[in-house]
Amino acid sequence: MGTVAGSTMEVNELDPSTLSDDDAAALAAVANAAQVVDAPHLDPVDAEHVRRRHAYDHDMHPTHALLVARDGAALAGYAEVSISHWDNPDLAFIDLEVHPDHRGGGVGSTLSRWVEEVTRRVGRTRLMTDG
Repeated sequence: MGTVAGSTMEVNELDPSTLSDDDAAALAAVANAAQVVDAPHLDPVDAEHVRRRHAYDHDMHPTHALLVARDGAALAGYAEVSISHWDNPDLAFIDLEVHPDHRGGGVGSTLSRWVEEVTRRVGRTRLMTDG
């Protein structure tokens, strides 16, 4: 998809239903690092949990869209968009995480703009997050 202005950050879309072992492990690592700072009461997740969640997300359909931001080889953050196929046709569920070591550099803003674009493209006018 491109780079974050003024950095070496690469932003790409992944197929959430066919995550590689490395991608699933990297997503779990970012989620766990963010949880330590933002929600220490939550249990850590592993790569298998991430893979299952994306393959069988809301309504037992794969996550609609998954974008990752990488700084070199390191995963700096991700955003996922899930949509209901049976009800709430105006609603999209969003999960956006930025690794604490990469906060403040525009990763979250870039991912947020992508989320807005994806949800607009699929006709969702309301966004819901849990954080």
